[in-house]
Amino acid sequence: MTDLELLLTCLAFIAVGIILFVLTGFIGVKKGWIAVVEKMEIFVGTYTKRWTYFTPLLYRRVGMYPLAPMTKPIEVNGHKFMVTYRILDAKAYHYSGHDVQGAVRLAYRGPEVPTKENVQAVIQSIGCECIDVKG
Repeated sequence: MTDLELLLTCLAFIAVGIILFVLTGFIGVKKGWIAVVEKMEIFVGTYTKRWTYFTPLLYRRVGMYPLAPMTKPIEVNGHKFMVTYRILDAKAYHYSGHDVQGAVRLAYRGPEVPTKENVQAVIQSIGCECIDVKG
């Protein structure tokens, strides 16, 4: 291999590396989902249903959440609930720990008995709409 071939090979590898690095800045969000984006650990915004370009290494997607209603079982102090909820505020949901079951458990650490209305209030406080609580 001559010096010119070696130089061209190195330049080709560098060019491919730069192209791949630039392409890592695209963030794609599917229909029915919402993404939370930060710049250097500071909230930038939420994005839905599109491809968006951000500067690599500075911006990053930190959360991706469905917008459709979800149903999850929650057990608190021996009481079981089946909760159906939908995310309304992705920023509040993400920064509250994005865990409905954990939020309800944290609200009722003591021996008190949670009611359906209280469970709904806790779910609404983390940026979600409580559609139904059974149990």
